[in-house]
Amino acid sequence: MHRRVLLLAGIFTVLTVCVCQKVEKEDRFVKIGWRTMSREDFDAFMKMQRQYPSALSSVFPGDRSPATFMVELEILYRRARWGSGRLKKTADWQWKKHYFPAQLYIQQVIAENAGFTDEQIEKYYHAHIDSYEVVKQVPVMRDSVAGDSVIQVETDSTRDSTYHRPLAEVRNQIAEKLFTSTYPPDSAFWVDAVAPGDSSVDTSLVLSRWYRRWRRDLPNFFMRKEYERQTGEPFPDSLEAWYGEGKLITPADMDAILSWLSEDRRESYTNESGKRYLAEWLLKWKLFSARAREIGFDKKKDVREVLDWAWKLQVVNNFVENKLVPRAEKGITIDTAMCLYAYWDKRGTPGVTPDSAAVAETVEEYHTQKVGIVLDRIIAKMRSKTGVKFLQSDWKDEKDRDPAVMMAEADSLLAANESRKAESTYRDVYKYFPYTEHGMKALTEMAKIQTEKGKYRDAIRNYRTHVILSEEAGRQCNTFFMIGFIYDEYLSKPEHAEVHYKWILKNTPECELADDAEFMFLHLDEPMTSVEELQAEARRQGRNIDDTEPVEEVVEEKDEGEMDE
Repeated sequence: MHRRVLLLAGIFTVLTVCVCQKVEKEDRFVKIGWRTMSREDFDAFMKMQRQYPSALSSVFPGDRSPATFMVELEILYRRARWGSGRLKKTADWQWKKHYFPAQLYIQQVIAENAGFTDEQIEKYYHAHIDSYEVVKQVPVMRDSVAGDSVIQVETDSTRDSTYHRPLAEVRNQIAEKLFTSTYPPDSAFWVDAVAPGDSSVDTSLVLSRWYRRWRRDLPNFFMRKEYERQTGEPFPDSLEAWYGEGKLITPADMDAILSWLSEDRRESYTNESGKRYLAEWLLKWKLFSARAREIGFDKKKDVREVLDWAWKLQVVNNFVENKLVPRAEKGITIDTAMCLYAYWDKRGTPGVTPDSAAVAETVEEYHTQKVGIVLDRIIAKMRSKTGVKFLQSDWKDEKDRDPAVMMAEADSLLAANESRKAESTYRDVYKYFPYTEHGMKALTEMAKIQTEKGKYRDAIRNYRTHVILSEEAGRQCNTFFMIGFIYDEYLSKPEHAEVHYKWILKNTPECELADDAEFMFLHLDEPMTSVEELQAEARRQGRNIDDTEPVEEVVEEKDEGEMDE
């Protein structure tokens, strides 16, 4: 028994070394835990991502960069793959097993090679290599002594030099030749292509016109050819001949594909023309995937890798929707009263009965954002335990950085009057680390800069997001004051400013800005150019003003932003 364990350990070691050696020879991209992925892995992932046909979770991948998406997809898959076997039996996945090989077949065989494989193109090239021979006149060289060296110099004479045009240069020419010889023009096309009474028919010109005729519509051309080849019957004009219950494409197949589309896009495929268009694409995927299996195209390394990534995304999307999102939603509450203010920001007017459906939509929007933030925290913990190291300097993601360091960089940029760069860095902190205190603080820092730059709507949106999503209830007074101030002083919307000042007076009367909110409320619509003037007016009225109050901080923040100008 002991000997067997040692033997198995030895085999595992050998296999591990082999794998590592293979990856070392490739262009290493990123190390995720114990596994190193190559640039080739990333390229396959990108190809899959660009073509993935169905809708993904509303919170994953979200706004992730491709590199981050790939890394975190791999991390999540390692936890989600157990018990995912049942997904392989679903109609959704069965159709994706048709879809991906068929799409790659359309791109690599039909679109690039006019219906022929790389192997067929290369075989033709080598069989006719002499026809691609080119003779070129080149100068005759002679030796010449230059100091202690002998160099080659040109003479006035020339000689013939023979070389063969490379395959890449003649690939399209070969594809056209194979197409026109394998699928020659029909008699009807010959009649249309040859002018009446023309006794000298230029065959090559007719063949070229025939190729150009179908070059723009090759997927449909080969759909018809494959249908004839696989069924033994000409492709029919009637949709009912191959679409319907018990037919090659069924209504259940159509339902599976419609589920890939968002609800607003499905309607366009309910009429007859839309239904036929979509049904023909299903037919292409089914016929071409069968052809791909028949010729071994689906066994090509790049095709298998794309399908492997598609399977990982299928498993992870199911895992996120059915496991992680319910877990993230536990304990989440969104203050609907706060969302009413967000509704007013966008479309409503305080005091006017709101559109209940629009308010509910706003609540759902912030609920989704909150779930995404909690999910990001969960994934960040998984990522931290796994370990991620990018191996190429030109490809990395910001999630391997420290948000505290990024905030310090943004603060330094702001102090150096680089407000644009500072705003961008604050935005990245929130984008990549919204679940941290730094991410939430970055929202208000962005809002301050945007206020100074006159981007008032952006500032209000970020302040509002902070109020609704942040767990820092103690800062709500300050944030409400700043939003009210923007509405009052910059946007001339006293009705919006009023409800914000009233909120402070009602909900946080002990807040340090409560007196100032009251004063601003009492002087709505009056031209006040600065908080300093408000304080001077208050002194004239006999009110006590403490210059160390947060009102002064608001002024300082404003002045700091003015330096950027």
